[in-house]
Amino acid sequence: SPSSGYVLQDQHFSLSVNPQQGSELGETRVTIKSNATFEVETETIYCCFDDISVEANITNRGATESIVACMSPPNRPGTVILGFSDNKKCSSDEPQHESVEPT
Repeated sequence: SPSSGYVLQDQHFSLSVNPQQGSELGETRVTIKSNATFEVETETIYCCFDDISVEANITNRGATESIVACMSPPNRPGTVILGFSDNKKCSSDEPQHESVEPT
């Protein structure tokens, strides 16, 4: 069946993704190794598969490398941009991390 390939949105925070592709029907357990520190125990993090958010399960919170696991949703075949969000908003036209340009 056609598969979706996962591409990390933010190479700076996301070190690796496994597996690198999954079924377009979803239900693939995707784990991202990240050096972002998720210190707040109660904070809910979402994985963004393009603009679809699914709740993430984080292990190793507060360590130098966190493991973020998500169950992939059904998505179109081809490349899927994978990122994180802390507010369930995953629209691809908004940057996840706001950066302010010096004027």
